[in-house]
Amino acid sequence: MLLVWAIGGQAVAAAPRVSLEILTQPGLAPTAAHQWYEALSKLGFTNLQIRSGNPGEEMDIETTGAGSSKSFRVTGILGTDNTLQVPGGKFGVRDSGRIQTWLNNLGTDGVEGVTAPRAAFGMTPSQIEHIHADLRRPVSISTVGMTADQAVSAIAKSLRGPVRLGPGAGGELARVTLEDELRGITSGTALAAIARPAGLVFAPARQANGKIEYRIGPPVKGEQTWSIGFTPQQRAVQVLPAMFDVLNVEISEIPVSEALTAIQERLNVPFVYDRNAMALHGADPASAPAEVPGKRLSYSQVLGKVLSQAGMRYELRVDEADRPFLWITTIKPAL
Repeated sequence: MLLVWAIGGQAVAAAPRVSLEILTQPGLAPTAAHQWYEALSKLGFTNLQIRSGNPGEEMDIETTGAGSSKSFRVTGILGTDNTLQVPGGKFGVRDSGRIQTWLNNLGTDGVEGVTAPRAAFGMTPSQIEHIHADLRRPVSISTVGMTADQAVSAIAKSLRGPVRLGPGAGGELARVTLEDELRGITSGTALAAIARPAGLVFAPARQANGKIEYRIGPPVKGEQTWSIGFTPQQRAVQVLPAMFDVLNVEISEIPVSEALTAIQERLNVPFVYDRNAMALHGADPASAPAEVPGKRLSYSQVLGKVLSQAGMRYELRVDEADRPFLWITTIKPAL
């Protein structure tokens, strides 16, 4: 059973009324219309009519009303090959499951739900935009020292969609104490980062009523997960110019962790660590010595040299609001 945090009660709206008028093409087998009527009458259409099509008539979806009074009038074409075409779908008489899915998508997402190409996570483009807008909210709390379940609960309160936990996820999150400061990073990137040390993933999903929710749980093969930040669309020097400032530098007799703290303070940008990969490969910046001979180097060069001495590297990423941060991971990839 899924657990839910930070969600107010919401009434489930009644499904919109959908009527279907099928226009048959000349030459259709005499028994086809009866077969289709039998199949479609079981699927929940408010009204169903099959008749001969007239020249110039085309398939269409007409929307009337709004909110709880919204309804759809669908016009489909039944061809001589006994296939039914409706906007966004083409079906055979035995495709009742696919037709039901099409009908459900129309009811929950409107015309876009059946005609627009699906984007990531099986969402429509407008749904993805809605998700990005929701997850763009910055984290307002300090996360250092919090348990992961506490952090998730606090961040979830600011989101429009509920955050649901899969089986066992609450216990796994409770066992993780956060070491990274995620305040100021957007909620989506933060939740994905918080889930990872617990062996979990974060992803958006659609509820049965078409509303968006967020899920944290074990990874499932073949299912998409929300990324911990994104590759910048601009050049690195435009995203974080300070990384390319040149300075006189000499580092010795301190651990890599202290050097990283000093660099982070100068760059004034969040560092988010891939704790999973570090544990897997035994990368410990607190015990690895940092040594950089005196010379003029950019912060990017210094950071690369220091991290490599602990078997680590960095990636410049941006969150949902295009704010930069550094993802600190290992040179050897995590499994």
